[in-house]
Amino acid sequence: MSGRSFATSPEHGAADATDPEYLRDLQKYLEQTNDQRPFYKAMMLTLANSDASTWRTLSPLGQSVLSDFLTVYTAEAVRHLMVYLQDGMHPWKIDLAAVTFVSTISQEIGKVVVEGALENGDLGRWFAPSPRNVPGGPQRSGIGITRRDRKILQRAIHNYEISTPEGRKVIEGIQAIIGTDHNNGDVIQGVFEFLSRKQTPERMGPKGAVLADLMADLAHLSRKDANKIAALIKK
Repeated sequence: MSGRSFATSPEHGAADATDPEYLRDLQKYLEQTNDQRPFYKAMMLTLANSDASTWRTLSPLGQSVLSDFLTVYTAEAVRHLMVYLQDGMHPWKIDLAAVTFVSTISQEIGKVVVEGALENGDLGRWFAPSPRNVPGGPQRSGIGITRRDRKILQRAIHNYEISTPEGRKVIEGIQAIIGTDHNNGDVIQGVFEFLSRKQTPERMGPKGAVLADLMADLAHLSRKDANKIAALIKK
């Protein structure tokens, strides 16, 4: 599948970012950023409304990380469009966006989910080689390889936050926008799949702005409650 995208940023010239490079810089940014809500709001406004107006609120590194995110996301979107946005077909942009979201917890606790259990590791472990690789054959890898494990963390976020008054208000606000037909128990997956549907407007307008604020709030709550969320996943 073809599909390439390039971007410049305050931190580097024109480049075609790779997943490992992106995750490395995302780790660095999240480690040094106390309030991550502006980053996630800017990310969501870009996806929902093609609105980059809040990027200027981010540090130069934050702008660079978001530029690289959009570089990879755009390339993956091309691949998804080549199969007419079919569900389950090359959904790598959904994987990228969801990994970016759960990274606020992974960075906070220094762990990722591997084969259903939490293990120590940086964000780079959300990128993995395919278990189907064989010596002498194509050596495939990607963020999508860790999809099943990532969804375990996503569901833990959903299940914990919906059990709290503040989290329930945020999740129900999100679901009021995207509906509950799919991924009712995983609002994170639900959001990024919703943004990849043919039926979703190219620009969501005021609803997109509300969604961006709610997702930023969910990221903030998730980071604050990271250890309690992690307790829902086997060690």
